[in-house]
Amino acid sequence: MQLLVTALRPEAEPLIAHLGLKRDLSVKSHELFVGSDHLLIVSGVGSVRSAIATTLALTPLERTPLVVANIGIAGGPKNIPIGSPVRAVKLTDSITSEHFYPDVTIKLPFTPVELLTSPKPYEQNSPDYKMKFVVDMEATGFFRAAQSFVPLERIQIVKVVSDHFTKNGMNKTHIATCIEGNVEEILDSLATCAQVIQDASPNALLEEELRVINALESRFSLTHSQKRILQEKIISVRIRNGETKTTQALDIAENSPSELSAKRVFQQVLDVITS
Repeated sequence: MQLLVTALRPEAEPLIAHLGLKRDLSVKSHELFVGSDHLLIVSGVGSVRSAIATTLALTPLERTPLVVANIGIAGGPKNIPIGSPVRAVKLTDSITSEHFYPDVTIKLPFTPVELLTSPKPYEQNSPDYKMKFVVDMEATGFFRAAQSFVPLERIQIVKVVSDHFTKNGMNKTHIATCIEGNVEEILDSLATCAQVIQDASPNALLEEELRVINALESRFSLTHSQKRILQEKIISVRIRNGETKTTQALDIAENSPSELSAKRVFQQVLDVITS
């Protein structure tokens, strides 16, 4: 399952058509579209609205989506041609000056960019130092919400440059055309991400990784939540590094004194796995 989040209906329409999604009329607050392997929600414009919609879509799901992606248009500097897809590798919130760093372990065929999220569109008379950024209005809100639900490697932000900080020609048709021209490449790339995540799913845990989990579970009665967190951390580290520090983690799980609290031993194992 993948969750796609767009701000505008024209951004969503090429995705809806390509994936054959249908409107879920039981959801009244937002336009939510569903298919066999995809959900798509139209958030409305702005960081807060994107965070709300992302949270709304993720909260009721029984299974964690393999990919959670923010797709849409953005303004960009003149060295990036209009219609070009880009991938956010660093986010900056123009209001709070906070920085966020999406995980880029899984390679995508898009130009890597720094993305500035602003509460209003930037125009050509904006301060020159900010014109090096690609600028959108949703990404930081989306990212904050998404990382509360899924591991970082499952979060992707893909934008299509729609203008060079000018409103000229900006209309629903142009917005939809920008996405339509890249829809197959975007969806194929996200499918590749999903496959990488799927291949590293809990069902594909290596024998020594399972031994760590089973040792903790048998000796310290892991909760369902702790087991899920440990599985996801192991998978995340393996995707990033190609291996996990299972020897050290197993030593802690098998040899820690039984009188230690489960929470303490669990945290020690997590610290080793993620170090």
